[in-house]
Amino acid sequence: MDRFILFLIMFAVVLNAGGKNHPFYIERIESIPSSEVVALAQFYDATGGRSWKNNQDWFKTYTPSTWYGVKIRDGHVVGLELSSNNLQGNIPHGIYGLTHLEELCLYNNNLSGALPTGICQLRLLTTINLAQNNISGVIPQNFGALINLRELVMSDNNITGEIPSSISKLNKLVGFAIIDNKLTGTLPVDIGSMDSLAYLCLSGNLLTGAIPESIGKLTNLKMLTISDNQLSGVIPATMGSLKNLEKLDLSRNRLGGSIPESMCSLPKVTVINLSENNLNGILPQCFHSISSLKGVFIHGNKLSVKID
Repeated sequence: MDRFILFLIMFAVVLNAGGKNHPFYIERIESIPSSEVVALAQFYDATGGRSWKNNQDWFKTYTPSTWYGVKIRDGHVVGLELSSNNLQGNIPHGIYGLTHLEELCLYNNNLSGALPTGICQLRLLTTINLAQNNISGVIPQNFGALINLRELVMSDNNITGEIPSSISKLNKLVGFAIIDNKLTGTLPVDIGSMDSLAYLCLSGNLLTGAIPESIGKLTNLKMLTISDNQLSGVIPATMGSLKNLEKLDLSRNRLGGSIPESMCSLPKVTVINLSENNLNGILPQCFHSISSLKGVFIHGNKLSVKID
């Protein structure tokens, strides 16, 4: 308790640095728990709150519900929406103090450093959007603990390492986009257990290995883009089970073998891009029977077309 009081005093002094403002005593905030006040204070300090484009009311009023980008419900912080707001520095580990947080939207900022492991303690999170930052390091191994997550977007960063196998536990996830990073390793073999997925976008990484057979279990999938990687092996025949798929992009990989006939069973697909791989054999004639299909891209392979 003494340590907490000391933090409050120190933060009040920091806010008053330069003598231009009246002291602000964050212990006077009573509308949310003190642990959440501390977490917000740490977040503000770690991400350069004084230099944000908009920091309206942050530590100027004692009602956090008026603070720019903070969403309060039932006496708890449930949302942080601070996208395109010149946030800098690291997301602090202490973010775990926002135990009721549901939405974390910080895209298009200048955040750097690794994802804090504390984020995995926020079990009520439904949305994480950290796209267009400079975040590096790996995805924490226990990311699968975020069992309520529905949207995970971390495109255009510098994230490295493998996709942790625990990701497969996120069976409520609808959108999964980590485009243009430096992910390595293989796709999780149990990816088919993420049966709520509608958008799986992992283009522009360094992924290797085969496309798992279990991908055919993602029957709600509308978009599958894994282009610009180093995937090898064959296109699994189970791909034909993706009855809701509208866009498929597996271009610029190292996939081989023939195009499975089962892909002619995709009733809603509009675009199939398989260009610049090592595919061979004959282009399935049944592609002509897919009424929704508007474009098939196969250049840069060793495919042939049968002419009757």
